[in-house]
Amino acid sequence: MIIGWSKNFGTTVDHVLWDMSYLNCIMYTSATPMYGDKEEKWDERLDANNPDNFKDNDEEEFVR
Repeated sequence: MIIGWSKNFGTTVDHVLWDMSYLNCIMYTSATPMYGDKEEKWDERLDANNPDNFKDNDEEEFVR
């Protein structure tokens, strides 16, 4: 289990054993995609990395 975590995290076994808590390992592992995960459909309107999504300023409210 420790070797699998170190492979998933890209770290050494010693780092997992001595520098990471069990709770952190569980949280990191739950965020890692696993084999057989179903791919969710991505909504392009919610993508904050796309600057084109921020060009619609009609609904923008100015507060002074």
